[in-house]
Amino acid sequence: MKKTILSLGVFLTTLLSANAQIDLLDKNGNVITDGQDFSFNTIDEHDAKLSFSIRNNTNQAIDVRGEVTAIQGSDGQLANFCIAECLPYVEVGFLVPEQGGLNIAANAISDDSSGGTYFLNMDNTSSYIKYTFKVYQIDALGLETGTPVHVNYIYDETLSTQEELVNETTVYPTVTRNNITVSVQEKVTASLYNIQGKLLTSYSLDQGENNIDISQQATGIYLLQLKNNNNAVITKKIVKQ
Repeated sequence: MKKTILSLGVFLTTLLSANAQIDLLDKNGNVITDGQDFSFNTIDEHDAKLSFSIRNNTNQAIDVRGEVTAIQGSDGQLANFCIAECLPYVEVGFLVPEQGGLNIAANAISDDSSGGTYFLNMDNTSSYIKYTFKVYQIDALGLETGTPVHVNYIYDETLSTQEELVNETTVYPTVTRNNITVSVQEKVTASLYNIQGKLLTSYSLDQGENNIDISQQATGIYLLQLKNNNNAVITKKIVKQ
């Protein structure tokens, strides 16, 4: 059964990727899912830089740009966001590039000739920081078109707490018609989002096994976010049949 679930998940990911106008790829060439979290506990440039490339899945050249959509725990003065050009600091609503977009040839992947595409936090506060940005295609007027990809860059110097949460949490099945079982070693808050990032409902889970009923949700892909009292966060993809 586990092998069947994995195969279905891979199939759905491949299918969604094939239908997307653009994909973001991490430094290993893996597709970044919409709303995916990337967590760091360092400001060392080599280790803290979230590098990615942008793949054009269409048969014609397109222009893309990025936008900072949310900042939590920082004023953004010590962060860089680079697509074709670099923003020396960020604020909500900042665009990169500021004018126009990065042109990507048909069925091609962006290159690093302009310095690369990446997000980097250099604010070494002890507070939890979360930056959210999106990358999207623009039309001839510079207006957003198609489906954007949202990414969460998280800085948390207590990241070991998150690793403990990951190791102590079990979520199954991830492909279901009715219930999800979440096993945790501490109290956590569970939040269910749709693939567009809209919060649908939240649950308070106790230590041990908890059942979450998603039978009333429409068929599709959802994100289940789990957060403990130390603000450690993990996200699981759920397929509702």
